[in-house]
Amino acid sequence: MIKPYVVIAVLAVLLAAALPARAELSVGDPAPKFTIDTWLEGAAEDPAAGKGEKIYVLDFWATWCLPCIYQMPELAEFQRAYRDQGVVVIGVTGPVQGQQLEQVRQFLKARPGGVGYTIGWDSSMRMWDNFLTAAGSEGIPYLFVIGRDGRIAYHGYESPKAKDAVNDLVAGTFDMERAVARAQNEPKIRQKFAQLNLAVMMKNWTQATALLDEVLELDPTNEQALMWGYQIRVNEMGPTADVRAWVQAFIDKHSKDTASLAAMARLLMMIEEPGERLPDLMLRAARGAHDAGGGKDAEATEIYARAAFRVGHLDEAIRLQTLAVESAPKHRQTALAKTLAYYRTCRKLRDSEF
Repeated sequence: MIKPYVVIAVLAVLLAAALPARAELSVGDPAPKFTIDTWLEGAAEDPAAGKGEKIYVLDFWATWCLPCIYQMPELAEFQRAYRDQGVVVIGVTGPVQGQQLEQVRQFLKARPGGVGYTIGWDSSMRMWDNFLTAAGSEGIPYLFVIGRDGRIAYHGYESPKAKDAVNDLVAGTFDMERAVARAQNEPKIRQKFAQLNLAVMMKNWTQATALLDEVLELDPTNEQALMWGYQIRVNEMGPTADVRAWVQAFIDKHSKDTASLAAMARLLMMIEEPGERLPDLMLRAARGAHDAGGGKDAEATEIYARAAFRVGHLDEAIRLQTLAVESAPKHRQTALAKTLAYYRTCRKLRDSEF
């Protein structure tokens, strides 16, 4: 069976090959103007009027694009979850590759109740040029996230990353400086993943882990690099890799960085094999993420609660999860409250007689 990190590395080669040499529109830049002239579903949107109040998610799509259609239910759920937070999802389409306006009307008409978010038609195709071409996109679906300040917070093909950006924007924790640096480093990171593929094929594990550590120098929150760095050390290098020392060094290096410590804590929580788990370091990374966030980052506090629960500190997990619920933005409170209820149920069972 092909090992998962080999598949990821091969995928990275394809992504690196498809990456344009230069993009004129980048994360941190002011978003171009909307040139939508026909609103087919939802109300007309003017970013200039919504500046300071609304967050926009643009999805460029077409009726002939199957991945675009498959993504629509996810975008509809995305809109439902964030509607009360001032987030507006807009599906942008136009006469791309011969697509006609009537085709789009019929496509939408065939969906009772609509798609669940705003749809706009850009007959001039200026938005495709000003957004997609300028950003270096070579296909659709393609997403843009525009913050309340009118600047681009994310652009790319990955909806989870778009959702992360929106979640941080809503919570007020979005770090534009870090996002810009990450976007600037993306070509270097993809190149290193491409080199990783060759190292894996040659079973040069020392070079492979070195490349992954170079990725983490560029982006210490890169969970793919963390995961495969851990997997290769455990599965291929064994005791010579000294996984514990590697994890400890990472935690020490990023002791003031909430996002990096949270990424490491999530990795350590994913380890299934009991003999490979590092519960003390998992707890240390999670506590560090919580402390670095000053106890005000709901996501970091929730991670710390999960770590406490996993090592049997149930009362502490309940205390922390309660803080997470209280400090979380409204759209996250329901999900966090369900986890809190689960912890409380576990405490009742712990204290009951079997």
